[in-house]
Amino acid sequence: LVGGPAAVPGSPAHCGTWTAWGGEGKGAVTGHNHGYGLSGTDLAQQQWTTFGLGIPSPAANQDLTITGLQVRLDDAFLSGSCSNTRIGVELSWNDGGNWSTQVWTPNLGTNANNGDYPLGNTGNLTPWGGHGWDEGDFSNANFRVRLTADKGCTDNTRLVRVDQVRVQVWWGMATTTTTTTTTWTVETLSVPDPITASTLASQGFWGAIFTQGGWRENGDKYAPAILGGGTGDPSTSDSPTYDAGGYDYTIELPGGSGQVQLFDPIYCATGDNGHGGSFGAGDHWTSPGNIAPVAITYRLYDTQGTVLDITDDGAPVATLSYDPAGKMLGDFSGEFGTPGNQADGITAQDQDCADDPAHNAWVTVASGLAEGTYRLNVNTSLDAVNASVGAENLFSIWVKSTGNADGDARVYGGGRMAAYTNLDTGQQKFYFAQIERVHAGKTMVIHLFDPGETSGNAYLRLLSPDGNIYRRQTFDWESDDGRSATGVQEIQTSNGSPLFNNREITITVALPASYGQSGLDPLGDVTDEDGWWLIEYQLDNGNDTTTWSVDIRGNPVHLVTP
Repeated sequence: LVGGPAAVPGSPAHCGTWTAWGGEGKGAVTGHNHGYGLSGTDLAQQQWTTFGLGIPSPAANQDLTITGLQVRLDDAFLSGSCSNTRIGVELSWNDGGNWSTQVWTPNLGTNANNGDYPLGNTGNLTPWGGHGWDEGDFSNANFRVRLTADKGCTDNTRLVRVDQVRVQVWWGMATTTTTTTTTWTVETLSVPDPITASTLASQGFWGAIFTQGGWRENGDKYAPAILGGGTGDPSTSDSPTYDAGGYDYTIELPGGSGQVQLFDPIYCATGDNGHGGSFGAGDHWTSPGNIAPVAITYRLYDTQGTVLDITDDGAPVATLSYDPAGKMLGDFSGEFGTPGNQADGITAQDQDCADDPAHNAWVTVASGLAEGTYRLNVNTSLDAVNASVGAENLFSIWVKSTGNADGDARVYGGGRMAAYTNLDTGQQKFYFAQIERVHAGKTMVIHLFDPGETSGNAYLRLLSPDGNIYRRQTFDWESDDGRSATGVQEIQTSNGSPLFNNREITITVALPASYGQSGLDPLGDVTDEDGWWLIEYQLDNGNDTTTWSVDIRGNPVHLVTP
């Protein structure tokens, strides 16, 4: 069992020199109601308590582990210009007796609408120092949050304001015996921000595409030209869903000086990690099993403002093409390749790509782009070498519009996309669609192709952001082989053998008329945008590629978080 409670708001403890409530006569600071906590004094502090986090106590045969801890400040801003002003956040587990490492917000602005700051991490406890957290630390009697106003000016009329403080704790529960303890291991590759070099928050999956000569049954519905098994037809049959056009990603650049970068765009096979997946980004050969050179091409187009019409896109603005020149490319480094690659048949006579500048690194597709909407096409059918090899290439896309003050560049799947999840044992979450409040009362339709294939049990769930809390969503589903269910909150996709191999599941979700009225921005959401839904996988030894698309009764929606 892995989980976390709601993003729970707290109340001021009246312990400090901030004005604890009654901000401008708008009510007590006990909710997201513009009843601001105020401070005009440098280094003034305020403590918050009574979050009601409710972490469960483990049974005698269970171990509970706190796996993530995040504090969110809602509508934190300044009443007037005061440069280099920020808020420090500390946590206490013993009613103020000791305090954690202090975590700071960025410098505050003067607009409450841009003042939501998630601090900490839903996946680890590192930002808060070395304290070993347990469930008792989060009781109302013990847990406190302390805010410190670090003013960048001496003008006490410039007030630091905070509307609401929320806390979310992520935890895991494992059943134990006298000889063994269930543990969870996530295969990770830290990906740095191309500009700041700080580690980017994981979105839970890699972008994926198979070669033309691969088999559809491995999870990519469109790029492979061969069907594979699982449908009753011969595995070498032509795939009826093969599309030589590859996958398109839509990129919105709201200001000038836009740039597009790709992480690990080259095919560089990494080693087998020994439990169902591959190291690093995870490039690997697949069915039909022959190891051969793999090529890939990325092309960036200007949509000319007609996103749904590609006929007027003209020639590519930029192209990245990786031709292996007849070589099998494998990572021979001790961290990501050896000895697995050589055991799989990649030898020193072929090419070691461990130090290739396009492997495990960012590569610029284009920079200095004008404001507009662009289309990034990822394709393996343009290269004839791919027609006779089965392989999967994994990558990430990063976009930025430096000429826009808000920096609101976006990238998302152009109606459909394939994603690769690489998880040993445990729970994985990834964003799959943005559903705004305007869709309240409509029906969301999700198409998942070949989901949740693992060597153990696997369960798929949907998490809705409605009400500013991620909750499991009730839905109906139907497989293209006739199986179906109504009013459920999960689908078992594997029982040790895949239950939907080469099959598509159609999920329907009736969005209530009240959808979004209480907010669509849960604590822990790293997108800084409202309405992002999550897919939750609970699985063992997962190495899974799934293709999906989402519609609101025929209207495609954004598929990938910025």
